[in-house]
Amino acid sequence: MNTTPQILRILPEVILTVVGVLIMLIEPVLPKSVNRKSLGWFTALGVVAALAASLYQYQLPAGTAYFGTVQTDAFSIFFHVLICGIVLASVLVSIDAIDGTSSFIGEYFALAAFGAVGMMLMTSAVELLLLAQSERPDFLQPEAFDLDRFEILIRPWPTQQAHDRFLSAFADLGGA
Repeated sequence: MNTTPQILRILPEVILTVVGVLIMLIEPVLPKSVNRKSLGWFTALGVVAALAASLYQYQLPAGTAYFGTVQTDAFSIFFHVLICGIVLASVLVSIDAIDGTSSFIGEYFALAAFGAVGMMLMTSAVELLLLAQSERPDFLQPEAFDLDRFEILIRPWPTQQAHDRFLSAFADLGGA
């Protein structure tokens, strides 16, 4: 039985999400005359904290969390550390390169944090896509095609009839 708290399996992602949200909340209330480079330093601090959390995960036993959707093992931790290093380097270079009085620069730093969260989740995902699959895969509705286009690549069709219905509906939408 896995006794590791589930939040520890996604701790770097949680840290970067909180950093991104805080930047998005702080930046609009700053006066226009205030230098916004401090938001970059806050992002760098958050990335270092996420890097430390990733290194902390290395001592955890390999396992999954949240109903088997994410896993923590040496492979995912390696990519967490790599992603944190790349984002940290890009944020530090950006702090030097930007004009501190530019408006909306906080969005750039928040985007860097949120982008790292997405990359980290994809490297620790158990399945290829972290998308909810429909309950009835043999019944495809044209208005729900965005997910179904990806699902055709992931799982086999249950019947030939379902496959034919997908192709005819896809052709009707002008996709073929």
